Amino acid sequence: MIYLDNAATSAYKPDSVLRSLYHSVRHSVNPTRSTYRAVEGTANMIYQCRKIIAEYFSAPDYEVAFSSGCTESLNLAILGRNYHEGCNVIATVYEHNSVLRPLYELQNRGYIELRIAQPDKDGYITTDSIGTLLDNKTELVVVNAVSNVTGIRQPIEDIGKLCYERNVDFLVDGAQAVGHTEIDLGQCHATYLAAPAHKGLNGIQGCGFLLFAPEKAPRPIRFGGTGTDSLNKLQPSTVPEGLESGTQNTPAIIALYHAIRWHIEHDEDIRRKLTGLNSALLYGIGKLKGVSTLSKSDSAIVTFVCNVDPAKVCDQLAYHGIVSRCGYHCAPLAHEYLGTLDSGAVRLSVGYDNTMSEISRVISTLDKILR
Repeated sequence: MIYLDNAATSAYKPDSVLRSLYHSVRHSVNPTRSTYRAVEGTANMIYQCRKIIAEYFSAPDYEVAFSSGCTESLNLAILGRNYHEGCNVIATVYEHNSVLRPLYELQNRGYIELRIAQPDKDGYITTDSIGTLLDNKTELVVVNAVSNVTGIRQPIEDIGKLCYERNVDFLVDGAQAVGHTEIDLGQCHATYLAAPAHKGLNGIQGCGFLLFAPEKAPRPIRFGGTGTDSLNKLQPSTVPEGLESGTQNTPAIIALYHAIRWHIEHDEDIRRKLTGLNSALLYGIGKLKGVSTLSKSDSAIVTFVCNVDPAKVCDQLAYHGIVSRCGYHCAPLAHEYLGTLDSGAVRLSVGYDNTMSEISRVISTLDKILR
């Protein structure tokens, strides 16, 4: 099997991740719920994971709240805010439904006005795209750092600087960027960064995190036991504990710690390999007759449409042992902008364990399918 659906979840998991996963499941305890030695050791590992996440994004002063994934992290950042009457929020056509649906829900309830930034002629969200919508009632700007549809990488540093200058909070959706491209929260002035463990970071599913500036801590959107302040009938106001009710996905968090350590040790090799694989895939597909690529060589994603229905293309690829994804990728405004609402598109996304010979086979197989 040739796995090219890494934008949905990465296939490759480092050995250190797998070993830590086995060990933490084999010796499961519930951190913060008691004080015996195993609990203290596990709680320390969770603390170390928060620390290495903050360091990895050059944000040592930021708080880290764990979640079930990037969707919950984005919901926490968006729904856990106090919005002032008459305010507006700016998002972009590239946003995932994890951003759009909570924002449209807030608009439907009358809490915000939602404004959608359009790309320039090259497909990028620029400071002009955002700036024309900004006013003194804008409270939040949300930008997908890398589109899960086209793979285009947005200039979050420039957008973040604009937000900082205008005193507007900035939320970065890092679902497709984290692990593939360097994100320095100081450089991009992000108030919040949401990310999953199981995509570019090569961790496992069921885990994500929200990095946030301490003075901009969101309110809880999930209520229950935290292992702290247990006699209080109200949710604790301390962070991150007050944002993490219920039993944490401890094995996934510990696995994430080891995944980030692996990335720190191999970052240059990972990015060089992914860039090479993606460039070869994009070039090869671009040479096929009847194919229109929707991607640039910015990331590890290649999306295209052709003279065959995308669903049929994916079925035929699967028949030949090639895993891909077709459809709308949970991003309706992106497909509206791209003109692909009728059928969606085919998405291929490379991972660390893919090879150049696999890319060659994919291109030759696609050529046969299209012919």
